[in-house]
Amino acid sequence: MWRITLAVLADACADLDYMDGAEVLLEELIPHAEFNASSANSVEYGSVARFVGRLCTMLERWDEAEQHFEIAFTAHDRMGLSLDRVDAARLRRDASPPQRARRP
Repeated sequence: MWRITLAVLADACADLDYMDGAEVLLEELIPHAEFNASSANSVEYGSVARFVGRLCTMLERWDEAEQHFEIAFTAHDRMGLSLDRVDAARLRRDASPPQRARRP
């Protein structure tokens, strides 16, 4: 259950661009990136790697973000979960050299 809590907090940090929280959550989530965030009553949030990828993107850790998104996409495909590619598109956008220069 705590993986779901951390996953939801990771999404909130990424959405709000909350850097301090992202660092803390990233340290907690990385060891669990190969697992899923799901509850006992079958609520499935998907691969923890997706949330790690979002945090890495926010922290401009581009290579790590890409690796974690690939892990998440593979896991979601294997489980038959549909996952939109918005996070990967954001990564590509934010990691491009012109965007890096503009980011505050």
